[in-house]
Amino acid sequence: MKKLTIILLTLACLLGAALAQSAFPIQKVKAAAEKGDAKAQLYLGLCYEEGTEGVKSNLKEAVRWYRAAAVQGDRHAQLFLASCYEEGKGMIPNLKEAARWYRAAAVQGDVSARAILGKFYLFGKGVEKDSKEAVKWFRKAAEQGDAGAQFGLGLCYKDGEGVEKNPKEAVKWFRKAAEQGDAMAQFGLGLCYKDGEGVEKDSKEAVKWFRKAAEQGHAKAQGVLGLCYKDGEGVEKDSEEAVKWFRKAANQGNAEAWFNLGECYRNGDVVEKNPEEAVRCYRLAAQQNLASAQYHLGLCYEEGFGLNPDIKEACIWYRRAADQGFASAQNDLGMCYKEGEGVEKDLNEAAGWFRKAAEQGHAGACFNLGNCYRNEESEEQDFGEAVRWFRKAADLGNAEAQRNLGVCYERGLGVAKDLKEAFRWYRKAAESGLVSMQYLLGELYARGVGTDRDYGEAVYWYRKAAEQQFVAAQYALGNCYRFGRGVGIDLQEAVNWYDRAAKKGNIAAQNALDAIYDEYNIGVEEPNGWRARRNRVELRNAAEEQNDAGAQCNLGKCYLYGWGVEKNPQEAVRWLKKSAEQGFAEAQYRLADCYMYGRGTEKNAQEAFALYTEAAESGLDKAMTELAKCYLYGKGVAQDRKKGYSLLLDHYTNAAKNLLEAQGWVKGNYLVPDGSLKEAQYTRARCLLYGWGWAQNIERANAIFQELGDYKDAKALQLNWYEVKLKELEWLCKEPVVITPIIVVMLCGILLCIIRHRNTDKCGEEEESRRRGEQPISPAVRIVPTSSAESEKTVTVVPEKPSSGVSVERFSRKEEKTVTVAPEKPSSGASAEPFSREKASKFQR
Repeated sequence: MKKLTIILLTLACLLGAALAQSAFPIQKVKAAAEKGDAKAQLYLGLCYEEGTEGVKSNLKEAVRWYRAAAVQGDRHAQLFLASCYEEGKGMIPNLKEAARWYRAAAVQGDVSARAILGKFYLFGKGVEKDSKEAVKWFRKAAEQGDAGAQFGLGLCYKDGEGVEKNPKEAVKWFRKAAEQGDAMAQFGLGLCYKDGEGVEKDSKEAVKWFRKAAEQGHAKAQGVLGLCYKDGEGVEKDSEEAVKWFRKAANQGNAEAWFNLGECYRNGDVVEKNPEEAVRCYRLAAQQNLASAQYHLGLCYEEGFGLNPDIKEACIWYRRAADQGFASAQNDLGMCYKEGEGVEKDLNEAAGWFRKAAEQGHAGACFNLGNCYRNEESEEQDFGEAVRWFRKAADLGNAEAQRNLGVCYERGLGVAKDLKEAFRWYRKAAESGLVSMQYLLGELYARGVGTDRDYGEAVYWYRKAAEQQFVAAQYALGNCYRFGRGVGIDLQEAVNWYDRAAKKGNIAAQNALDAIYDEYNIGVEEPNGWRARRNRVELRNAAEEQNDAGAQCNLGKCYLYGWGVEKNPQEAVRWLKKSAEQGFAEAQYRLADCYMYGRGTEKNAQEAFALYTEAAESGLDKAMTELAKCYLYGKGVAQDRKKGYSLLLDHYTNAAKNLLEAQGWVKGNYLVPDGSLKEAQYTRARCLLYGWGWAQNIERANAIFQELGDYKDAKALQLNWYEVKLKELEWLCKEPVVITPIIVVMLCGILLCIIRHRNTDKCGEEEESRRRGEQPISPAVRIVPTSSAESEKTVTVVPEKPSSGVSVERFSRKEEKTVTVAPEKPSSGASAEPFSREKASKFQR
C-alpha cells in the first residue's frame, strides 16, 4: 500500500499542477465535479483524502467523489476506491468490494491494479482462491514491468502455484524484480542462491542479495544475513556482525531475529551469556507465535534457565509449539505425559504425541514410540511395531534405537533371531558414539559372536570406550594387555588400565592387579599400591556386604600371607571357604592347599583332592597340575600314576592347542630385563621348533639357535628330542609303547607334556617343601666346571641374583652345591652339544 500511496500523491500533484496552470480554483473543481466531470471528481477525492487545496481531510467525502468518478469508468478512481475498501478508509473494510474495483481497473489495463488483483487471487482475499487466475494477472502486470508482479509470478513458479513448478523460471522473474530494487525479490533471489534452487548454489551471491534487501530495511533479510555471519556461510564468520543484523531485524519486531538473539544470549556468542536476556528474547518471539521460540521457552522453564524451574509452565509452551506441528515440542510433550511431569501421566496421550513427531521424521520420537510398543506393561505391546519404529529411528542415526534394534535381532523379538544382523546394528550404535555399545562391540569381537573373532578389533573398541571412562572396558583392555589378546603382552600397560578401573571400585580389576603383583612384582609401589590397599575398608565391604567371591578370596590371601594384616591362617581359611562355596576356582585351589598342608586347619588330603578337582574342572591350570600330583603320589586318592600322567597329558595338550594362551606365555618372556634376553630368545626358538603357540618354523628356530651359538642343526635337535621323549614315555607308563595311528596323530601333544612329567617326579618333594613355606630353588643358576675328566664332570652350581622386572619364579638364596654331571651318549644326528634330561628340564622351565 505504500506504493499505492505514492501513486496517489503523484497523481494529485499532477492534477493539481494542471488545474493551477488553468487557474482552476477549488470552487470551480467542485462545480465541475458536481456537473459530472470525472477528472474533477478524482481530484476532489484526492484533496479530501490528503487535506490539500484548503480542504479539510475527510475520508468519507473522498470516498464519495472516488466512487462518482469510478462509476464513470475512471480507472484511477477505481484503483483508489478499491484501496479504500481494502484498508477501510472512510468506511468499513470490504475485501469483496475492493476486489471488484481492482478488477475494474485491471480490465482497463492499470498495471498496479493487475498486480494487486493477482495477489488477491493468490491468497484468496475478497475472492475465491485461484492460483491460475493469480498467475494470469501477475503475468499481465509483470510483462508491463511491474516489480511486485514479477516477484509474485516468481513465487508462483517457485511453489508451483497455478503453474508447473519451475525454479529456473522463478529465478528469472525474481531477478527482473530484484534488479528494479524490489526488496522482497532481492530476498527471494538470495534464498534461491543459498539453497541452490533454480540456480547453482552460491553462498556469496546469496549474501550479496540478502545485503541489498537488508539495507532497504527488509527485516527477514536482515535476520538471514545475521545467520550468514553467525555460521560463516558466504561470508567470513563474524559474530559481532551477526548480532548487529539480528538487532536490526528484532527492532522491527521480526520473531526469528528475536529467537536468534536469544540463542546468542543463551550461548554467550559475542554478547555476554545472559540467561535472563535470553528468556526475554525467546518470550518476545514466542508471543508472536514462533514455534521454535515457544519450544525453547519451554526448555528454559523445564531446566530452570534464566527463571525458576516450572515443569507445568514448560508443558504449556511445549503444547503451543506442538499444536503448530513443531516435532521436538511434540516429542518432549509426549515425554511429559509418559513420565507424568507437569501433566497427569497418560501413556496413550504420550504415544499420540510421539506418533505425530515420528511421522515428521523425528528420530527421538520414533525411538520413543518403539519403546511404547515394546513396553511389557502396556496392553498394546507389539514387538513387530516396536521393531518398525526402532528401524526408522536407527536409519535416522539414533544410536539408542540402533542398540535396541540389535537387541531385538539378538533375542528374536519381533524379527527372526539373527546374530549377524544384531552385530551390524550394534556396530552402527558404537560408530554413533554410544559408549556402552563400543564396549559391547569389543566383547562381540573377542568372543566371535555375530562375526569372526578378531582381538585386534576388540582392542580398538575397548580402547574407545575405556578412554571415555567406561569401567568395564578399562578392565577388558587391561586383560588384553595382560594376556596378549590383539596386542603384544605389556604388563605395565595392563596395570595402567586395571588401576583406572580399580580406582572406580571394579573388584575384578583389583584382583587382577593383586595377581600381577604377586606373580611378577609389577604394580604401583607401596604405600599406594593395590597390595597395600587390599585390607582397606572397601575390600572388606565387598567381601562381606557384596558377597563378592573375588574379594573374599583376596581377603583370604591377605590373612594367609600377612599382606597388610597380621598373618592369620584360620581367618584365611574362613574367607577362602566363603569364596570357594561360590565356585571361585582360585579360592578352591588356595583352600585345597590349606587342607593339603594343614594351614589354618587340620590336614585333610581327601578334602584337598576334592577341591583341586573342582578348581581343575573350572579350568585353573595350577589346580590341574596339583590334581595330577595327587594321583601320582596317592594323596587323598588311591595312587594311579597312569591317571596322573594322563591328566598332565590332557592339560598340556589342550594348552598347546590354545594358540593365544601359548603366544601369551611366550611373548611374556620378552618382558625380562636385558640380562635374561638370551633366555627369552631361546624360549622363542623352542616354541618355533616344536610349534608351541606359533606355526612350526624349523628354519627360523635354527637361525635363532645359531645367533645364540647354542645349536647348529635344529632339525637334528628336534628328531633327537622326539626319540628321547618316546623312551621316557615308555619308562613313565611302565608299559611297552605300541605305535598305532592314534599315537602317531597325538605324538606332538604327548611330547609337549613329557617335560612337565619328568619335572614333576624330580621336583615333587621340592614342591612340598615350598608349600610348607620353604624358599624355592631358583632356576637361575650358572654352572662352573671344576674338573675336565672325560668320564664325568664335577661342576659347582652357584645361584645367580635375578634381574629386576618380570620373573616367573622367585629367586632363592641357597648355598652353593657341587654336583656331578655324567655325559649322555648323543643320538645319531644330534647337535654338537648332547641333549640331556637336564636340558629337557630346562626346556620345560
